[in-house]
Amino acid sequence: RKYTWKIRPSARVEAIYTEQGFVNSSAEIKDQSASVGIVLNTSPFYAEAGGQVGDLGLLTNEDGEELMKVKVVQVFAGYVLHVGPMPVNCAVGDEVFCEVDYEHRSKVAPNHTMTHVLNWALREVLGEGLDQRGSLVTADRLRFDFSYEGSSGVSVADLEKVETLVQKTVDTGLPVTSKEVALADAQAIYGLRAMAGEAYPDPVRVVTVGSPIEEVLQTPGAERWRSQSVEFCGGTHIATTSEAKHFVLLEEKGIAKGVRRIFAATGAVAETALEEAQRMEERMKELDTSNVEEDALMALQKDLDSLLLPAVPKARLRDRLGELRKQLKKT
Repeated sequence: RKYTWKIRPSARVEAIYTEQGFVNSSAEIKDQSASVGIVLNTSPFYAEAGGQVGDLGLLTNEDGEELMKVKVVQVFAGYVLHVGPMPVNCAVGDEVFCEVDYEHRSKVAPNHTMTHVLNWALREVLGEGLDQRGSLVTADRLRFDFSYEGSSGVSVADLEKVETLVQKTVDTGLPVTSKEVALADAQAIYGLRAMAGEAYPDPVRVVTVGSPIEEVLQTPGAERWRSQSVEFCGGTHIATTSEAKHFVLLEEKGIAKGVRRIFAATGAVAETALEEAQRMEERMKELDTSNVEEDALMALQKDLDSLLLPAVPKARLRDRLGELRKQLKKT
């Protein structure tokens, strides 16, 4: 059920867990400020896993009256725990209704799908030998860690190529499909991306961006599958890449020897970053055509440091600012 959107299923309360242990009813909880974990017999909530944050939402009664805000969803000892403030009038055996915050999920999902596309695009631009080392997907942005031996990091030119490839995928509106596949069959797909050293279940869920997974499985050894994203993944995704709307790389940096980290964003966050970059470029053009003053350069530098801007135009703006400083020193 966690991969189905826009549903409000009922579920039965199987257990109520507090810091003091299990209770049969919320009436037994003395601390009114306590966080409580509820286990249900079935759940449409996505639990935090694979670098993706969990769903948010509500547990309600049949009439829609709120029983508990679900603020964290995690797997604990094999059970999905719905965590939030102490619920109102809730007991083991009660029927509750699950209301996932799909608006929140709709911001997380494009970031997750574009993490897959970013992984593919990095390999396309930087070549083989690049492996994922971790990721974090939230409603605001995505973070992707990968192995890379370049001593000075990824060049601005290569970052631009990667960003262009991902945005082209967004603009094309490619379908995103998934299916549980026998592990051996999935591992036979040419160009498959998977976390190095990760143990995967059998069967494993495969997510493709482009040709549908059913088509891929018909000829798994075809080299053309390398030209699209194919990954093992248990997360939630958009139905088509166009739902991401925009994609920008926000930052690239080293975090350990041979490991780089990229921050990126989609949707409204990416759009805002692009608009800020446009405004900054216009301010820079105004400086180019006027008598440059130190105060104006300092103000521009301050904004460059503080504003959320795409990495590529930000790097070029920094270079241009450096040139203007040199000009100012000559005068």
